[in-house]
Amino acid sequence: MKINLFTNNQFKIETAKLAFTPFKIEVFPITLEIPEIQADNNLSIARHSALAAAKLINEPVAREDHGFYLNAFPGWPGQYMAHTEQKIPAKDILNLLNEKDRTGYFEMALAYASPNGEISQFSFQLPCTIAREIHSGSKDFGWDSIICLKDETRTLSDYPQEERVHFFTQNYVELAKEITKGEIEA
Repeated sequence: MKINLFTNNQFKIETAKLAFTPFKIEVFPITLEIPEIQADNNLSIARHSALAAAKLINEPVAREDHGFYLNAFPGWPGQYMAHTEQKIPAKDILNLLNEKDRTGYFEMALAYASPNGEISQFSFQLPCTIAREIHSGSKDFGWDSIICLKDETRTLSDYPQEERVHFFTQNYVELAKEITKGEIEA
C-alpha cells in the first residue's frame, strides 16, 4: 500500500514514514505548485491543499499542516509560525513573554483527500511551555531552543531528531489505522 504525501518538508516525510511503516504503507512525497491558502486554522489549510492535490493527480493525497500557539497571545503565531520565526528570534520571544503566560501548544492537522472530494481529517494538540532561557541544542528550527513539551525541562532542540519525531506521529497513525482498518503487520 502507498500514500501520497503532499510536502517537501523532510521532517514531515520522516514523521510519516515512522508512523506508516508498521502498517506496511509506503510514503511517496509529492511536490506540486498549489498555493497555500491563508486560513484561521491549520485544518482548513490541510484540507484545501490535500483536496486540490488529489484532484490534480487524480489519486488520494495526505497533507499535514501545523502551527504553534502561545496562550499569552491567543491565535498567534498559529499557522504563521514559519514566517514569525524568521522575523522574531527566540531571544525576543523570551523578552515578549517575560511576565506573561508561558504555555502554548502545537496544533497538528492532517487531511486525507480523494479526488471525488471525500476527506478524512485528524487533529491534535501537543501542549508546550516556553523555557526561561535559550538552550544550546541543535539549531535546526528557530524556536526549538525555547519550546519545551509540557512537564519537560528539555527544549525540542535538546532531543535528537529520531526521538523528537515521535511527538508528531499521532495523526499519521490514526490515518494509517483508518485506511488499513487497524491492521499492523509484524
